[in-house]
Amino acid sequence: YLVGLDPTFMYDYDPVLYKMYEKTTLGQIKKGLYGIIRGLFKADYVFIGADQDDFRKNMKNAPGFEKVYEKGEEVIYKVL
Repeated sequence: YLVGLDPTFMYDYDPVLYKMYEKTTLGQIKKGLYGIIRGLFKADYVFIGADQDDFRKNMKNAPGFEKVYEKGEEVIYKVL
C-alpha cells in the first residue's frame, strides 16, 4: 500500500507526494503514468477500485502495464 489504511499517513510523510497520488488516482493525470507509478511511487502493482472510473480509463491504454486481474469494476495491473 502506498497510503496504508489511511491516506493521512502519506500526507504526513510527504504532502507533495500525496498530491501526486491524489491527482493520479482521481484520473487528473492522463499521460506519463508509468513514470509516476514506477519511478515516483516505486510500485510493482496498481489496484483500481470500483470508485475510480477516471483512473481506470487512463490506465486502460497506458503503456508499461499488464492487466493481471479483473472482477467487476476492480482491476489489478502489474507494472512491467
